[in-house]
Amino acid sequence: MFAFDDYEGTDPDDPEFIEQLREQGLDDEQIEQAQQQLRFLLDMSPEQREAHRQQSNDVSMGRSLTPRYTDTAGIMTIEHVAAEMDLNRRISDEGLKALDPEGTHVLHPFMIHRYAQGQPVGAHMRCHVWLKVKGQTLDIEADPKGDSVPKVWMDVPMHLFIQLPEATDTQSHGDWQDNLWRVILGGS
Repeated sequence: MFAFDDYEGTDPDDPEFIEQLREQGLDDEQIEQAQQQLRFLLDMSPEQREAHRQQSNDVSMGRSLTPRYTDTAGIMTIEHVAAEMDLNRRISDEGLKALDPEGTHVLHPFMIHRYAQGQPVGAHMRCHVWLKVKGQTLDIEADPKGDSVPKVWMDVPMHLFIQLPEATDTQSHGDWQDNLWRVILGGS
């Protein structure tokens, strides 16, 4: 998740800032979103930033923003509410039809977002979602980083996001990548 405190006073277009984001593994789309978020925060007064930070903390209810997971019914519920809110990042109709009905999907939080179609809306979490689709064969040995897992961006209404279980809740040992694979594969 993008942390403003790490970049306060930074020019969002500074090549060094962009390179730092690339080193953190962000792709071009994620970098553009981080730049937009930084511009948004830099335009605020310090008092507004503190109020925004407090509001964000209140919204997340102090839970860590670690990856979460849900089943296909949960994705459908999220999509339905996101459509009602007219949120920007959603799964296409074709993508929804391709989901494994018994699948488990992992949501990686990226940033708290408050706009849709350029207008202020309720807080939501922009997530990079790993999807389990019909007929998909997953092999942790052959693909330890999950490159073969289909991924999409999805705006998740905050009241739904905070209810999802954390992906790390499924294991008390091992690294996060192994835990995510266990979630997707249905293990524990």
